[in-house]
Amino acid sequence: MMGLVRSVYLGKDEWNLITLNISHLIGDTVIDLTKAWIPTGETTIYISQWIGDVKVYVPNDLGLEVKVIAHTFYGTNQAFERTNRGINCRIVREQRGY
Repeated sequence: MMGLVRSVYLGKDEWNLITLNISHLIGDTVIDLTKAWIPTGETTIYISQWIGDVKVYVPNDLGLEVKVIAHTFYGTNQAFERTNRGINCRIVREQRGY
């Protein structure tokens, strides 16, 4: 999915998770995995945007192993209760067992 100005919301209804590549300049991205059918194996979600919020909601009850790599030129990154703020922030977090 590409576009200059747009917002993306996946997960209002049940859906099948596949490898995703979302790129846009301005807008918000929300991916709600709580209603997704998540296949066995590794699935990559790549999101690139300049201005806006990115939120990915991961269900707690499925025993998923998750790794987050986030880079922000200016702003805040938060993953698994760790937060970085400022200029050129990078965060790499993974759940135990990934």
